[in-house]
Amino acid sequence: MLCYILSHVNAIGVPYAKLALLRIVEGVSDLSKAQVLLPMIQELVKEGSDMTELEARFGPLAEQFLALAMSSFDVSTSGDLNESSSSLWPVFIQSLRHCFLHGMFPFLILCLAC
Repeated sequence: MLCYILSHVNAIGVPYAKLALLRIVEGVSDLSKAQVLLPMIQELVKEGSDMTELEARFGPLAEQFLALAMSSFDVSTSGDLNESSSSLWPVFIQSLRHCFLHGMFPFLILCLAC
């Protein structure tokens, strides 16, 4: 069921629908959550991106959307993040860089504490 909901997060084009679906699985901690959301997170934090595009799509809820997406990097991903061949590790590092680069350190602390 989790993967089914998350696949819709990736596929649906309506930002507020994405946000609503992410809120449904907000309290779920599972490695598959990060794996399924990985393409979307990669797009959000790709090099050269800034918060302008995200804010244009999500308005005042942009940071909340990013927080919900990045909160998938939780304790359930620790084993995978420790693997040298992990596809999550480079995206996790890029996510950290993105937040630091755009002055989102307080936001990052809150996000990773989820």
